Amino acid sequence: MYPKEDSQGKHSALEEKTLRGTHQDTVPLVPLLSLFLTNNQHVLAQMKRKEGENEISAAVRFLKETNIKGRIITGDVLFAQKKCAKS
Repeated sequence: MYPKEDSQGKHSALEEKTLRGTHQDTVPLVPLLSLFLTNNQHVLAQMKRKEGENEISAAVRFLKETNIKGRIITGDVLFAQKKCAKS
């Protein structure tokens, strides 16, 4: 199920991806959380997850540090936990 067309630019998708092409033996993988604007396909905000931090706590921190007032945020089922959804 997809949201209705977002002509006002209020829908954003929260996603974590790990940059693996940057990985070398001496350089660690880079896990990034991104808030993606679905109407114009731009990244609104992006944050590197801290070492040892799990995806949920990183998402909570990210949403608190990002101006999301008035936005509709979607993400995968992992972000549906109460702690994250309340952020």
